[in-house]
This record gives sequence, structure tokens and C-alpha cells, in this order.
Amino acid sequence: MGDLMKGYGFTVEATVKRVKGKCSVGHKVGDKIILDRLSVKGNICSSALATLMPTLYAFMWGAEFPWDKNRDVTTVPCVDEKN
Repeated sequence: MGDLMKGYGFTVEATVKRVKGKCSVGHKVGDKIILDRLSVKGNICSSALATLMPTLYAFMWGAEFPWDKNRDVTTVPCVDEKN
């Protein structure tokens, strides 16, 4: 999580950590998006954004997941389970 933004929660970053096969839209390991206030910075396909959005929104408001060793970091799988 990042800096507290008054009225909008935290800035969050999502990073591609692994691609099993070949991403059909070309995402690569290391690609990042940043959500802050009212914008999404970086390139992301609509499927990945739809999958990530609940988790990103939770982090924007300070959520922590007790099952993650680092409670500020979690893993969200892509809907394309083959890749």
C-alpha cells in the first residue's frame, strides 16, 4: 500500500509475478498497474482488472489478509487458469 490520500484511501500497485503459458493480451512478468484516487495507471486487460478489482479496492481502504505472511501483499490468480 502507498500514501494515504485524503478521502480516497491508499494508492495500490499490482504486479504480474508469473505467466504459466502465454498471456493472450501480452502481459509479462514485471508489468505493473497503479490505482490512485480516480485513475488506473498502466496497461491491463479487462479480465485481469475485473479479477483484481475487489482485492485492489479492499487494499485501497486498508484491508489486510491474515492468511498472507506480509499482510500488505496478496496473490490473485488470472481468470485464464491455463496462463
